[in-house]
Amino acid sequence: MHMKKEGKQYAPLPMISQIMKSGGSMPGLQDAPVNAPVNAPVTEVQQGFLVVTFKAQMVSVQGQPESRPESRPESDIASRILTVLQDTPKSRNEIAASLGHRSISGAMKKAVANLLEEDLIAYTIPEKTNSRLQKYRLTLRGSDLLGKTKSGDADN
Repeated sequence: MHMKKEGKQYAPLPMISQIMKSGGSMPGLQDAPVNAPVNAPVTEVQQGFLVVTFKAQMVSVQGQPESRPESRPESDIASRILTVLQDTPKSRNEIAASLGHRSISGAMKKAVANLLEEDLIAYTIPEKTNSRLQKYRLTLRGSDLLGKTKSGDADN
């Protein structure tokens, strides 16, 4: 089996030939330490490409709750955003700067979207969500949650 590219012939990687000769197993892979039970990988060549399929068994983790309570921010960054918005409405750039970030991170965008969805923060200009003047403010629900979180922290 040879592959052609612009008039030149390329032999497949030596490892592919070795894998195919050994019946489709990859030496050393079965000996690798694994935390979950895993079946040996299945290797095959399809249309000139090496396809490796790993089949893992689902493992349940005991002792961890499936989800957190709904009334709690999902992440540390979400609770920090709520705290930043406590005094005045802020734009995304102002929120990022208050968190000590140089720019708006993907985690921050996701946290803001989740906080909006959970009605913990709201737009200051709801009819123009993409406005360059858009800011975010804490809702009554967000303010209540922030008060509960702070009073819970004071008890500990």
